[in-house]
Amino acid sequence: DVLAPESSAMRGQRFQVSRSEGAEWGDGLRDYFEYRNLGIQKATADQFRALLLRVKDEKEGTGPITMGHHTTGLHRHEVEFQMVFVLEGWMRFVFEGEGEHLFEAGDCWVQPAGITHNELECSDDLVAFEIVTPGVHETVPLDELAGSPATEQKFHVSKASDAVFGDGLRPYFEYRDLGINDAT
Repeated sequence: DVLAPESSAMRGQRFQVSRSEGAEWGDGLRDYFEYRNLGIQKATADQFRALLLRVKDEKEGTGPITMGHHTTGLHRHEVEFQMVFVLEGWMRFVFEGEGEHLFEAGDCWVQPAGITHNELECSDDLVAFEIVTPGVHETVPLDELAGSPATEQKFHVSKASDAVFGDGLRPYFEYRDLGINDAT
């Protein structure tokens, strides 16, 4: 079904296109990453934020360094939803109550709202896609795994190596269910 324009306008959303040609990358939360804002935050009146992130060529920054790569340190985000999809390279994280995970190109995860985590390291060629709600939120640095806020969301990982594609809405596409419905 196609929504009438007034339906999306009532929710404060508007049509948005972000083209790769001429795309601008800039600073963001972590000084060793650069970010490409996809315009979703403005288009949804801060309801969502979607961005691409990659390691800066200079590998500069002041964040802690582990095994030659920057690490975020323990923290949590005051969000209602967060999903990350690794497009290129890899990332290694530790999540409270979930342990350590290595995510490679094609892997995706949903982390429950407010879960304490730490990016331990990543490859120099990392490119990842992230979407969160709300679009504007706080990141809280932590000194220890001190207990994440209670949530009904589940930690969920969709590994590229386990991906199953099947039929869906359009007969000329194959679809991969990332399991987001099961996690939220």
